[in-house]
This record gives sequence, structure tokens and C-alpha cells, in this order.
Amino acid sequence: QENNIKICVCSNSEKARVINCLEELELTSYVTGVYGGTDCGHTKPDSFIYIQAMKDNNISPEDTIVIEDSTAGIKAGVNSGAFVIAYKDAYDIADQHEANVIVNNFIEAEKYITLIITLLLLMLRFSANELSMKKKTKPATVIYKYTSGA
Repeated sequence: QENNIKICVCSNSEKARVINCLEELELTSYVTGVYGGTDCGHTKPDSFIYIQAMKDNNISPEDTIVIEDSTAGIKAGVNSGAFVIAYKDAYDIADQHEANVIVNNFIEAEKYITLIITLLLLMLRFSANELSMKKKTKPATVIYKYTSGA
């Protein structure tokens, strides 16, 4: 949240059920929005749920990362225009070939997400410095604090 990173949960389950799970896991404070496919009238593989989350949070598809394990969810994420990380399902039965990246665990997913955020921040810094050179002002500094939680 300190870096203005928004986290939404988009599930085919009922929104109330997802919220209950987040509350039980004490994760609600990390989540910006919860979207239930059955509540919005569109379930995956329809990309509506992701597009709605992006719209509500004023985020472009190019700035969105979707983590999915199901074939329908991956298809929805890809069709929304987001970068899709497929998390291998427990039984390795989902067709995940459409994802941009397939990972075996959340540590691998975290590495990709960290890399993407770092690259975006470097691009922002480069753009800000380029702009400051044109205006002859002090260069911008971007600070990104990353903790792995391990």
C-alpha cells in the first residue's frame, strides 16, 4: 500500500464467500477490492471481472498483473490485456499455456512481480529525470523498499 500497489481478488465464487475467507486469513487490510463473478453476472473465462477491477481502480491493463491457476482464469486475464502469471495447480491438470509466465510456487511469482515493479520504477525514474533535464530542475529520486517477508 505504501507504494500505491492495488491488490484485488477476482473470483468466480460469491463475493461474500471471498470476503469471509479473507477475513479468516486476516488479509482484508491488504486488499483494495473484491469481485465475485456470480455477483457481477460474468464468470471467467469472460474478462469482465478483471476489466471492472482495473476500471474501478483506475489501472490500465499494461499496469496489471494477474495471478491465476485455472484455464478459465488465465484466459480471462489474457483477454483483459494484463500480464498473466500462471501458478501451477496442485494436480497439474489446467491448461496454462496462454499465460505469460508459469511458476511452480509463490516465491517464483514474487520474483517476477518484484522484477516487473523494479523495471517500472526505473522507467519512471528515467522519465522523471529526462523531464527534469528539459526543465533544468533537480532529478527525481524513486525509492522502492522491498521486503520479501522471509
